[in-house]
Amino acid sequence: MCKACDHLSIFGRIVRLLLLTGQRRGEIAALRAEWISESAITFPSWITKNGREHSIPLGRFTASIVSQGVQAGLLFPARAAEKTPFNGFSKSKRKLDELIGFSN
Repeated sequence: MCKACDHLSIFGRIVRLLLLTGQRRGEIAALRAEWISESAITFPSWITKNGREHSIPLGRFTASIVSQGVQAGLLFPARAAEKTPFNGFSKSKRKLDELIGFSN
């Protein structure tokens, strides 16, 4: 798979998780395997806007998306740096729009 296609695949998984969980973009982009248990995703206080630990239930569809991630570390690393969370939301959205033929 080409790097751009892989990046769009990651972007697609992030968007699906955003829709399913209602979490903030930065929280999902920074999602780490160690925050995921069999029944919940628990975001540590340092990643949430209000500074409080936050858990959400892990439903069947959400579990199927996060299970495609890595076994340890970031589920959605940036293209250029594996220790940096996914970024480039605007660029990914423009590419998606281009692929589906959407224009403003």
